Amino acid sequence: LNALKNKEVDVAFLKHCTLEDYLTLHSAEKGLYRVIEPKNSVGECARSTDLYPTWTLASTKSASPEVSRLVTSAVLDMPKTKEGFVWGVSTDFSQTDELLKTLEIGPYEYLREWTVKRFVHEYWPFIMLAAFGLFGVFFHWRRAEHLVKKRTAQLRKSISERIQLEEKAKDANHRLETLQRIGVVNQLSAIFAHEMRQPLGAISLYLEGLRTMILEGGSKKESLIQVIDLIEQQNSRADEIVQKVRTYRKGKPTRDKEIDLSLILKKAADTITLSNEAAATKLVCSVKEGVKVKGDPLEIELLVVNLIKNALEVVEGKEAG
Repeated sequence: LNALKNKEVDVAFLKHCTLEDYLTLHSAEKGLYRVIEPKNSVGECARSTDLYPTWTLASTKSASPEVSRLVTSAVLDMPKTKEGFVWGVSTDFSQTDELLKTLEIGPYEYLREWTVKRFVHEYWPFIMLAAFGLFGVFFHWRRAEHLVKKRTAQLRKSISERIQLEEKAKDANHRLETLQRIGVVNQLSAIFAHEMRQPLGAISLYLEGLRTMILEGGSKKESLIQVIDLIEQQNSRADEIVQKVRTYRKGKPTRDKEIDLSLILKKAADTITLSNEAAATKLVCSVKEGVKVKGDPLEIELLVVNLIKNALEVVEGKEAG
């Protein structure tokens, strides 16, 4: 108190009721001191902290309840000491336990030494949080790996399907090209008869002249060779026309074969669809089953393909306009 009065310190720690006893003897110093955040009730000594029991009396398990009652009654009847202390019955030692635990003394002295068990006991919430975090990271990694595998499988399947579609489109384009080539052959058939008449007619005339020259006699050898050369030229020309037609088509058409018209029509529609000819128009094929016709399958298919292509050109041309 003298250190506080002389301003040598800013705060002092005193025993309970020491300040009140001092001010009773030194009333002139009242007002020089104050209790920080007092917790006392009316009529009690001022204090800043909780009160903890000092001397403790306890009965053993072998003591009879009557003896314990008499001892308790005798202690509680004792008057207050000059320091202001009184005896009381304490049933809750939680505050004392907290104090000992905070100071790490008495039964809690073991807290001054760190062990694995204590570390787990003290920081188990953080350990659990870290465990959950690691589990979350592991789960995210496994899920990401699963999604990557799933996406890779889907991508591979998509690539495989795309390759198959490209192969089908390639086959359809090849078939369409074949059909178009056959169409060219059919168109050349009309030209073939006209073109072949000229070399055949010339050959016929040259042969007739050659026969006349031989029968009449007197013709020179050079004239005969010249006529033979002209015949060979016309023959070569006719052969070129035949080879040109053979180049476009192999095999002889059979127009007496019975075919299923619905299969031909569906095949033609699939060929147009797969060859991207109907890219801007939806093509729907509705055919009655069981219709039989006689003819060449390739020629009929070519006919249907050309009809569909012409219809698509008209429809897409109107939509564009």
